[in-house]
Amino acid sequence: MIALRKLLLKIAAAAPAVVAMVSGVALAVSYHVPESNLWLAACRKAALQRYPGELERVSTRVSGATTYIKLTIEQADGRELIVVCDGPKGKILRAIAVDDE
Repeated sequence: MIALRKLLLKIAAAAPAVVAMVSGVALAVSYHVPESNLWLAACRKAALQRYPGELERVSTRVSGATTYIKLTIEQADGRELIVVCDGPKGKILRAIAVDDE
């Protein structure tokens, strides 16, 4: 039993996992990062390269087989832009200026 626990702890340390002790038995549960979180980095980089500024908000929307990532960026001159990115491709689809009026 101790050898099994050591083996499971080694597996848990080698891969992203959560180890839970249930009734004295170690169970390894794998952790999966949602794909939209992985796509966010590419979309964020592309949006801030094209439209420099400070990232204010991020949201995602799934439509059919595509995940869209909406990023709100405040530029240095105070203007606010909403940038829409195709998540899986990491490409900017459009940018919309937000009027405060």
